[in-house]
Formats: sequence, structure tokens, C-alpha cells
Amino acid sequence: MKTYNIGVSGYGLMGKVHSQCYLLQLSNYPQDFLVNLASLNTKELTSDNHLFKTQTTSFDEFLSNNLDLVDICTPNATHYKQVQQALRKNLNVYCEKPLCSTIEESISLVKQVSNSSVLNQVALVYRFIPAFSIVRDVIALGQIGTPLHFSFTLRHASYLHRPKNNEWRTDKTQSGGGVIVDLGIHAFDIIRFMLGEFSTISVNSLTYSQDNETVNTTANNECDDYSSCYCTLMNHIFGTIELSKLCQSTQPEWVLEIFGSKGSIYADANASNEIRVTNSSNSTTTVRDLTLSTYSKNLKSWLSSFPVAREVAPHIASIRSVLSSIHLNQRFDGVPTFYEALASQLIIEAGLKSSKANGNPIHVQQIEEVLDDK
Repeated sequence: MKTYNIGVSGYGLMGKVHSQCYLLQLSNYPQDFLVNLASLNTKELTSDNHLFKTQTTSFDEFLSNNLDLVDICTPNATHYKQVQQALRKNLNVYCEKPLCSTIEESISLVKQVSNSSVLNQVALVYRFIPAFSIVRDVIALGQIGTPLHFSFTLRHASYLHRPKNNEWRTDKTQSGGGVIVDLGIHAFDIIRFMLGEFSTISVNSLTYSQDNETVNTTANNECDDYSSCYCTLMNHIFGTIELSKLCQSTQPEWVLEIFGSKGSIYADANASNEIRVTNSSNSTTTVRDLTLSTYSKNLKSWLSSFPVAREVAPHIASIRSVLSSIHLNQRFDGVPTFYEALASQLIIEAGLKSSKANGNPIHVQQIEEVLDDK
């Protein structure tokens, strides 16, 4: 039976989550292949880490461990150099989001893999939440007619409850931006996945100072804690996206509503395996079918039947899709590649420009434009 050697770079929160997901492959899925946590690249070696066969603080040494997949979980600003080094060794890469902290770096990586056979995927794990795949299928089947407008909220309370000082995510040089990068990349990717490409975006943002209980615009701090986005898509669908890390809410972490000419869709994080479809006669149906499209059928096979936390399940499914792609030597339609991650990062870039321009609408560059220009 084939064994795949995995190397994980970075052992913060996401490095630990990813590592556990690889271990869960052994108990959650049919044993068509085995997974070996071969190497960990980390800032500091620890004596109590028994998951990995080897640990090192040298990325070059880390890459020399006969790896079948390199999993990048380090801060955003380090992604470019590490991914580039892995690609030079012709290694498959799975990278945490966003792909890089700058557009120029992401463009460079997309070009490097464009004619390569190596697997490249980004951890845009909302694509592995069943509700969003079901929404995509229901829209494609015309069950709500022509989509007209949407509302999507994605809210955390993390910056109300922990100090932001010395947090790399609140340092623009390390992260590339605040909540519009950290959460926005998921929101923009999943709207693109379900409804299509963005045309313009208008963003108003703010940051919160824990020291003196004040709120400032992002002109004073380029890492926003809250952003309200008004979006137009290429197919003339309009919508709002609300992103917050300041939300001590009794509501679900995310809520999606899509309104069409013949009905509407409602989905939220509290029931992420289903959606509710209401037709023009006000009759509501719950839809849980994950066999309506090829992507949904694949997703059903990637999802774990083992009881795991709701927050971890999409990560397990995403990592399963990566391993399946390597094992079968097959690229699956719908999984988020470097190309897809760049497309969503271009929306972030336009959003950051809009926020600095007091919310003026900004044109979203299409990926073909930037690849032709650079």
C-alpha cells in the first residue's frame, strides 16, 4: 500500500489543525493509502512533539525529507519564499490562505505552476462546507430562477477577547491586511464559487483600539477589524458582505441569503449540511442532497463520517481532496488552486483601495488582466 510522506511548515494553530487532519485519515477513511507525518519545519524544536518523525528549523533540510506533499502553515509573508522553494524541487504544495501577502507574489506563483504537473491547492476550506456546494447546485438547476442579490455575513469575536499587540495578523507587512484578508478571502472565494466573478467593490472599514476603547478608520491602521462590502458581480448580481472580528453575536458565525426571480435560499453555520429553499408561493423545502453535481459527489466522498468538530470537518475534507488528487494523479474540478486564490486576492486588493478612498467603488481586476500585464 502506498504511503505518502507529509511535511508541515509552521506549527501554530493551523499547523496543529492540519497535522491532526492528516492523522485522522487513518481512522476516518478506507485504507486505500497511508499517511506519514515525515517532517515538521518550526521556529523552535520541542521535545514533546511525537507526531513527526523529524523536526528542523531549517526549511532546506525540511524539504530534503523525501516529501510527497509540502503543507505551508506559516505567517502569510513567508508563503511566497517557502512555496517557491518547494516548487523548485517539484514538490506538491498545499498552502494556507491567502496564497501570499502581496498580489505580485501570488501572480508569480500562479505563473510558476501554470505549466507544471505538481499539485497546487490553497486551504479555502469554505468550499468544503456542504451547504455552499448545495447552494451552487440549486442555483445551477434554476430552482430560484435568476439570482438578483445576496447577503453574506462572516463574524468572529476574536479581537474582543485577546490582545492584538504582537499578533502577526494585525501587522500589514506580515499579513497583507486585517479581517478583509483573514476572513474576506473565504467570503469572496465562496461567493465567486456560487455566483460568479466580481466587477466592483465598495468597502468601509474600521479598527478597534482595546487600550482606550476607541474606533478608528483604516486610514490610521491598515489592518481592519470590521469591513462592510457592497459588491457588484459581472452578471449584474448585487450583494453585501459583512466581515467582523468584533462581533459578540448570538447569531451563527456565517449567514447566507440569496434572492432570485423565483425564490430564495437561506443557509447558516448552525446547519451547515443543508439549505432552505423558498419558492415564489412561499413554500420552503430543506435540501441536503450532495449528489446533484460532480463536485458535490466528490465532496461527499471527502467529508468524514467520523464525528468531528464542525470547524474541523472542512479542513479534513480539503486535505482529503489533496491526498486523493495525489493518489489518483487527478485534478478535481472545483478545488481551490493557486489560480483561484489569486482571483479572490484581487477582490481583496480592490477592497483595500476602496477603504482608503472612503468607500468609493473600485474595479476588480480579473485574473486574465493581471496575468497578461505582468
